[in-house]
Amino acid sequence: MPHRNSSWIHVPLTALFAFLLGPVSHTFADSPLTNTPFSSAYLDSPLVQAAAAMNDGDPVALFAALSDESLAHDLRAAIINALPWSPQPRDRALAYAHFLATAKEIPRPDLSLSDLNPAEVFALGYLLAMDDYTNLGPLGGPGELATLTPLRLLNTASLQAPGSYTVHLIGALVLAQQALRNDWCQVYRVVAAVNERFPDRRDLRPDAVNVVTRYIDLYRTECPRSRPVKGP
Repeated sequence: MPHRNSSWIHVPLTALFAFLLGPVSHTFADSPLTNTPFSSAYLDSPLVQAAAAMNDGDPVALFAALSDESLAHDLRAAIINALPWSPQPRDRALAYAHFLATAKEIPRPDLSLSDLNPAEVFALGYLLAMDDYTNLGPLGGPGELATLTPLRLLNTASLQAPGSYTVHLIGALVLAQQALRNDWCQVYRVVAAVNERFPDRRDLRPDAVNVVTRYIDLYRTECPRSRPVKGP
């Protein structure tokens, strides 16, 4: 099992061997969501440090920061990326949904997408994706919000933040995660498309971009006439 909060693990071992020894087809299938620990580029942030030190606890103390629209999207993403494994699928996302319902004084089943600000839509989508990266299913339970998948939430976040490289990149990582099931070339292409769309102005630190592209570029060999993912 990959470790989300281990800063030295950027690729699975099989991917590392493929990188060192040259292209080896079908040797590096793993998880784009959990093997891109770009939060290592943000360890100077007390919020990211707190997230990385959470162990198995719920990050309730960080929920207010995730909902704060004044917080930059890259730092919001780094906080979520730094969180250790959730004990059960959807635990962190469900806890955040309950936090949002309480903060907004809305019963949890009545909480809808329109009740969330753009920061909260993005945070909930990424939390849910990381919580349940193998299935990428919805929150579950009653109400509209419970029916939304990570991809639906992150698609909405992308529409709300059209100029944010970070938001679009996280959405692409979810698409890459889905593509592992049947098309490894798409793992590479969906991330490459975001990097090509945002060649210069990126609201994510260059070292963080490198963590993602170093892993995703391993899938380039699955594409005929492919080009490398563009880094910073």
